[in-house]
Amino acid sequence: MAGFTNEMHYDLPEHPLNKGAVFIMKNEDRFIEASNYRHNAELVINEISGKFDQAAPVRVWPHHFDTGSLIPVSYNDSGEIIKSIGMGWAMPDNMVNEPYYYLSFLSEEPIEGVEKLESLNLGRWMMPDWNGAILTHSVISNAGTASRQFQLAKTFLNTGIDILLNKINNK
Repeated sequence: MAGFTNEMHYDLPEHPLNKGAVFIMKNEDRFIEASNYRHNAELVINEISGKFDQAAPVRVWPHHFDTGSLIPVSYNDSGEIIKSIGMGWAMPDNMVNEPYYYLSFLSEEPIEGVEKLESLNLGRWMMPDWNGAILTHSVISNAGTASRQFQLAKTFLNTGIDILLNKINNK
């Protein structure tokens, strides 16, 4: 394929596992909990991304280790994505100190009024510090039943995507 490269826009640090070290699970309960979070996130994100013909398959991003999908919103004349919405589930990081669902957006051109997005009923916009919104697991956990938790995550993502699409498309 002409033009195809295997260059990454990120670096993964060396780790003993890269050289054949044995993986040792230190805390099985935490492993199971994290596996359940990731499984649930994949279910929610697959359902939502299935509504968009061009959405990327749900995957684990190797440089963030979050589970997510990308929804292209518009392309340039060369077929490259110039506006997109990302959605996913992330482990605690330097932005949020607990697991969380997120929405983010990218645009090659400035989007007028994006700093004044409609409020979310669930979660919160993280602007201007970040282009997106989060819904933390502490909020989801308080919902009680698994079906209610699923609905909260789904509502957060659907509502946020609708708000972003309205803003991005109405530029």
